[in-house]
Amino acid sequence: MEEIKREEKKYGQLSDEELLDLAKEKDWEAFNQIHLRYRRKIMNFVYRMIGDIQVAEDITQETFIRVYTHLDSYHKGNFAGWIYTIARNLSKNELKRKKKEREVSLESSVSGKENDDFSWTDILSNQKDVQEIDARQKELEDRIQQAINKLPFKYREVLILCGIQGLSYKEAAKILNCSVKNVGVRMYRAREMMRKMFFGKRGK
Repeated sequence: MEEIKREEKKYGQLSDEELLDLAKEKDWEAFNQIHLRYRRKIMNFVYRMIGDIQVAEDITQETFIRVYTHLDSYHKGNFAGWIYTIARNLSKNELKRKKKEREVSLESSVSGKENDDFSWTDILSNQKDVQEIDARQKELEDRIQQAINKLPFKYREVLILCGIQGLSYKEAAKILNCSVKNVGVRMYRAREMMRKMFFGKRGK
């Protein structure tokens, strides 16, 4: 047991790049450590993109399968960007598939009075224990997710990456293959779209 704990500690102290080098040599424990580090982040990202927990689980699993089977094609320097890109592409494909199967409902909308103290990112951060979230907060979270689902893909993904996942504009730009300025513009527009869905147009 002590030996196992020492092994886990050893792997836990290694960087992503070091773990990936070991994984390329068929070291399963090294890849497992990568899985432990990123699974929750990728799962949350995909769920917010798709809005379906079961589908998100499948896409997350497929993401790690693709990472493992394409380790030799990975070039050092930005593993987080690489794995997010894989998850993003799989999510994008799933959304396209869903679009072909059925029309996306645009009937439900959220309205209310404007409140500058309102912070939907705090609710979606999942920092609180589920038991601490009362029914009203849970309902609000569901409505926020519905609103996110209505955003065009390019605004939805940047909102999730930067507004919910906490990535910097620079990190998001690498994943989305665009400029930092472009990320900022998309983020601004995404926030404005969310605000209009919740509070309507600002008064003149």
